[in-house]
Amino acid sequence: MINPSKKGKTKMQSFALNTIFILISLSHLSIVVSSSKPLNPCNGDFLHTQAYRQMQNQTNTTHCKKLSSLQAQFAWNYHKTSHNQTQLNILIGTKLITNMGWLAWGINPDLPRMVGTRAIIAVKVPNQITPSVNTYNITKDIQLGCKFQPSGIDFMVQNMTGVDDKDVGFFSVFATLVLPQRYNVSSLNHVWQVGYCVDGLEPKMHETSLGNLDSKEVLDLETGDCQNIGQHRRHMRKIHGILNIIGWGTLMPLGVIVARYFKQFPIKLDPCWYYFHYCCQVVGYILGTAGWGLGLFLGHESKYYTFHSHRVLGICIFGFTTLQVTQILAFQFKPTQEDEYRKHWNVYHHFLGKTAEESSPRRVEIEEDNKGQTKEGSSSRTIEVQE
Repeated sequence: MINPSKKGKTKMQSFALNTIFILISLSHLSIVVSSSKPLNPCNGDFLHTQAYRQMQNQTNTTHCKKLSSLQAQFAWNYHKTSHNQTQLNILIGTKLITNMGWLAWGINPDLPRMVGTRAIIAVKVPNQITPSVNTYNITKDIQLGCKFQPSGIDFMVQNMTGVDDKDVGFFSVFATLVLPQRYNVSSLNHVWQVGYCVDGLEPKMHETSLGNLDSKEVLDLETGDCQNIGQHRRHMRKIHGILNIIGWGTLMPLGVIVARYFKQFPIKLDPCWYYFHYCCQVVGYILGTAGWGLGLFLGHESKYYTFHSHRVLGICIFGFTTLQVTQILAFQFKPTQEDEYRKHWNVYHHFLGKTAEESSPRRVEIEEDNKGQTKEGSSSRTIEVQE
């Protein structure tokens, strides 16, 4: 006769193997999706803007692509100079139909991030015919509250022009850059950003939606291919969400439902209910913890911005579920039905299960809110410095 405990462990091993297979498949999917993307050509109103037509007439644009966020489109051409430098003509535009706002584009010699970026920012305010365009250095000091004012950068910038094309609703920036050799044209880290509040020539903090945080990529100026850092993180966030929804949001509550309702009514499944409860809790914990670990990685990669409520709830759920599953796995410490401490063990077990069950849906709600979240009080803060 097969020992029920051994039979349950065999089922558990099968679930664990399936879990590992799912994790490997999702990891492979993330790697495939985050690979280099081909040129996505510009279209629509951007091709009919005054700025784009002028650039075509002056520099014969060779590349034009839609960027991955903020409805931005980007055109450029380049050539080598006699001093072995690179002359790069750029035009970036996006929909900015408000009376006040700013559009930024810049390059980073080190990493595809805002900190360390040499930026060109066009600012428009009400009753101003021509937007102001200046160069800015984005440093960590900006995050600490230092004023964000125009400053020199480590390469020459000429012909900086801002164009507010009200006919099509596009706000554009044109400039000619002379890049030294340290900037690799086959792997150029460039970032872009949009904001809606300014104070003189000082851009104030932009919105903090995920689209604003994902506005960066590594671009090959020759082919137009790019490695979209923001898109890679979006897919990582999707995997993080799927793992947590399946693990903590589905399997673990399902295990609770089985334990609560299938001992006697509506169908008596003794002792099968226990093995199903056991498997749901353990596999749900494995998947949820994998998603939680991925969330910690994503949080570490975004040092300058954190969804605090989401993070705290995730840590709490991990703690509760760890205690719960550890308790399930510790067979030798589980009191018998006749033990005088069984009542206290039941209260402890049910409390942890109920707490974890109630926390998971709330965490999902907060995550949905975060997708479109913007911070209040942006008029009194400087532009956010992202990692």
